[in-house]
Amino acid sequence: MKPKHFSSSTTYFNSPVVTTTPIFIELLEQVALFSDTHPFFILVHCTQLGEVVPATLFLFLEDKIKAIEKGISGRRFRYQSDKWRIIFTFYPKTERVSERYALKNKVSIRL
Repeated sequence: MKPKHFSSSTTYFNSPVVTTTPIFIELLEQVALFSDTHPFFILVHCTQLGEVVPATLFLFLEDKIKAIEKGISGRRFRYQSDKWRIIFTFYPKTERVSERYALKNKVSIRL
């Protein structure tokens, strides 16, 4: 399988050190494959890396998708396991992104 290309927009405020680490790239690839088969695009912000992608991670993501589908209003969830510290943000693929979760350009124009 051909690896996906990840940009700074898909890695969601991760430091350059984190985004170039092989385990983080593996995590992104696995989350992207998971997201391909689910109704949400998932952004990943990793504040602390572990050594291997945790086996419980995808059960966690499934549970959060079920909670969203049942009506929970939050879209950001924190995952902690062993050394891993990750914040996931879920964006629906079939709806317009809510204003409170939209990534906006904060640059002001000066004349």
